[in-house]
Amino acid sequence: MSFYAALENGDYARACGMLAPATLEGVQQSENGGDQACADGLRAVSLQDPGEPLSAQAFGRNAQVEFGSETVFLTLSSSNWKVMAAGCTARGDRPYSCRVEGD
Repeated sequence: MSFYAALENGDYARACGMLAPATLEGVQQSENGGDQACADGLRAVSLQDPGEPLSAQAFGRNAQVEFGSETVFLTLSSSNWKVMAAGCTARGDRPYSCRVEGD
């Protein structure tokens, strides 16, 4: 997946450009509420390439891509898929826990 390839190559500007607007905003917020550069925010969560996707499903303008260790949620913006949430793990009946997500 291009998002993880950009992270792996240290191309945080490219990875930031692949985030949905609300997700970009969420990544730029530090724990104390101050703004933080997107690159610093992505560097801090330290996502690793999860390998090849096991499955992908689209639901209208949203999609879910499952890897062996995590799930990524996407949204269609114009003609490009943008990352809404990444580094997500299932928690049974509760919502996914995601390391990168919007507010």
